[in-house]
Amino acid sequence: MPAATVIFIIFAAFIAVIAVMTLISWLFYKKYFSERYTTPPSLMFYPEDFDGLNRRRLDFCTDHSRRLAGYLYSVGNAPPRGIVVLAHGFGTGGHSCYMDCADYFAQNGYLVFTYDATGNDASEGRGINGLPQGVIDLDYALRFVKSSPDIPKNLPIMLFGHSWGGYCVSAVLNYHDDIRGVVAISGFNRSSDLVEAHAGKIFGKCVRFAMPFVRIAEMLRFGKYAKNTAMRAFSRTKAAVCVVHSEDDKIVPIRYGYDIYKKKYASDPRFRFIRFTDKGHSSVYNTYEGIRYVDKLFEDMYVWRRTLDYAWNEPENRARYEADKEAWTLEHFEKSVRLRMLDKELFDGFVRFFDGLTN
Repeated sequence: MPAATVIFIIFAAFIAVIAVMTLISWLFYKKYFSERYTTPPSLMFYPEDFDGLNRRRLDFCTDHSRRLAGYLYSVGNAPPRGIVVLAHGFGTGGHSCYMDCADYFAQNGYLVFTYDATGNDASEGRGINGLPQGVIDLDYALRFVKSSPDIPKNLPIMLFGHSWGGYCVSAVLNYHDDIRGVVAISGFNRSSDLVEAHAGKIFGKCVRFAMPFVRIAEMLRFGKYAKNTAMRAFSRTKAAVCVVHSEDDKIVPIRYGYDIYKKKYASDPRFRFIRFTDKGHSSVYNTYEGIRYVDKLFEDMYVWRRTLDYAWNEPENRARYEADKEAWTLEHFEKSVRLRMLDKELFDGFVRFFDGLTN
């Protein structure tokens, strides 16, 4: 067989392997992010839960003319110091369970604009599409904030995000050079990091061999937005950045974000780093009292689960179990406690951080 033919066959086989692996990665990725998410009633907040909090619905469109539900929060009539754009996390629905965060900034003199990302709560979308979609949605949200006649112009713009939102508020800095400050909580550097962290629990270290194909699949779906990383954005922006994470975070391990950033920017005066040891992921911005309450709630839930007269973890019982669990949580998770869980000392620091950037 001629050498040229051998080389061609090897090259064709190599391309075929890449194509097949990319297709498999994309199908896995699409399945993982094809669900819609609705905030369960047990986690919902409402404006009337907070003293003097006003909410105005301001919808806008993201890519493909998809409508997203936007919300402008304020307290009182004093001129705002700035506007905080809030990006929510992944898996529990839209912005509602972050309304206590929005309220805190509003109570301290800021307008807060937030929204339900694609595929969440009141926004359109059959699913969330993928993690880069969050950056797309935030990019369009910022364009809306800057152009809407319903939002005051020339206000200093700050960003606040947790988990998926922590990634988004960092990566979106690639497209907006007028952001003054960012608080990124429990975020990650690149979109594929979260896939690696969770798939790694199943497949171990060998999952790293699949990650290049996941990134190719993301690029085919999301184009330039798939190339975003927080580190790339941090090198381009002049914004001040506050990074918060906990060492025991099992959802977004600290090595995927905080550790990377601090290694590069520990001595950069634009950056502030807040590292906890024992506050987990979802509770990282809550008080220790609130964390203990939730831990006890989960212990009680495990006890309750053993009393069920059906196999709760069987696929055919999933819907029944989720409904029963939500009913149990609504009965036992006291909203009065939830309203006191926010770590006000931590948020006072965020407010001072933003205040120092408004001049």
